Amino acid sequence: MSATTAVILLSFLGAAICVRSRAAAPAVFFAVFAAVVLFTATSAGEQLNEFFSDIAEAARQARTDGAR
Repeated sequence: MSATTAVILLSFLGAAICVRSRAAAPAVFFAVFAAVVLFTATSAGEQLNEFFSDIAEAARQARTDGAR
């Protein structure tokens, strides 16, 4: 089992425990956290990470060029 799968499963388990004990806010947190981890583990998330990495690299390059 990969670390990502373990985090997702533990998050859903946390959400289930919170729902069972009628704690709504933590259940929503765990469910949203699991969804975010799942999204970033998919190809769409990887593309989004690559997009922001490209933006960060362009900003670094602009600062370097501006300093010259």
